[in-house]
Amino acid sequence: MKNLSSIRTIDESILISGMGNSPAPDKMIDADELLSILLKLIEKIIGTEPFSVLGYSYGGYLALGLVKFIPEQVENLILLAPVVKANAKQRNLPEKIK
Repeated sequence: MKNLSSIRTIDESILISGMGNSPAPDKMIDADELLSILLKLIEKIIGTEPFSVLGYSYGGYLALGLVKFIPEQVENLILLAPVVKANAKQRNLPEKIK
């Protein structure tokens, strides 16, 4: 078990423009561009230290991208209702209950 005193917490919530209740961005960016921005942010804030990431919805999709590009750093991954297929037409979702 890890010594809890050695755990550093960075409480950073990243609000993605156009997702949830956030306003639409002035310029649309694709997932690759957004993932590139996240990787640069991680490099600046965390460096090469291992970290845990929690991704919700589209953030889960991006968190999977982090695992792909920096697997040696992602120590723990928590996905809540992740988007696993970005193309909505390829998703197989259950019918909504009213």
